[in-house]
Amino acid sequence: MARLTAGTYEVEVRSVALGTTQSGKEQIGIEFANDEGSITWYGYFHTDGAYKYTCKILLLLGWDPVTHRWAMEQLVDEGAINGAKASIEIEDEEYQGKTTAKVKWINLPGSSGMRNKMDKTDAERFAERLRRRYMGDAPKIKTADEFREDAAKGEGPEMGPDDDFNLDSVPF
Repeated sequence: MARLTAGTYEVEVRSVALGTTQSGKEQIGIEFANDEGSITWYGYFHTDGAYKYTCKILLLLGWDPVTHRWAMEQLVDEGAINGAKASIEIEDEEYQGKTTAKVKWINLPGSSGMRNKMDKTDAERFAERLRRRYMGDAPKIKTADEFREDAAKGEGPEMGPDDDFNLDSVPF
């Protein structure tokens, strides 16, 4: 089966494996698959943050480690979460000069992970507020270079004394 590439997919758990990293840290591998392909997500337990995130994912997939007294063999031998559905977001990650697709987020099925999605009307209103705030009556969107030039001249969006705005942090 092909490996899933960068994107968002509706998937289900195909299999679970337990193992260790090259440095000996325990890990869990959860293989997600759909008709397009599969990919494995790795969860870890060696730091508090990694432990909490891995537990969160297991809960999301329908398995409570505390209720099951950490009987991890249920996940492997009994396939306790096989078939569990999820929505995953995959991004390309570069490591040591090699680009690999990695599972970045695991969410409930049909979800992007955002708690309160805007509907079309709210999104249009939001876009209009942004246009009024950052474009005024101008019919075209300024480029990053134009914003920098305006900032150098002391011009640009109206900013209050509490606004913490850095043009270098604008993602365009």
